[in-house]
Amino acid sequence: MNNLTQPQLNASLPIVNHPSRRTYRIRVTGRLDDAWSDWFSGLTLTHEDEATVLYGVVADQSALHGILRKIHDLGLELVEVKRVDDEVMR
Repeated sequence: MNNLTQPQLNASLPIVNHPSRRTYRIRVTGRLDDAWSDWFSGLTLTHEDEATVLYGVVADQSALHGILRKIHDLGLELVEVKRVDDEVMR
């Protein structure tokens, strides 16, 4: 039997500051109507062949996981998640 304990923070480890707001390009199979944009935190929806691309700034990792959970809940196939930040959307 494994005894799992809560990890202890090591005060000697440096704290790394990560910018929280990042731009993502998330591609799913299927075509979502633009009306879904609000439900996906205001991300822009575009279409490529039979796929939908959600593009825009995501507040933090928690918000990204929330978007991915919504994709899962809709039964959509996740094809790609790419952090693009300063890249221009193709």
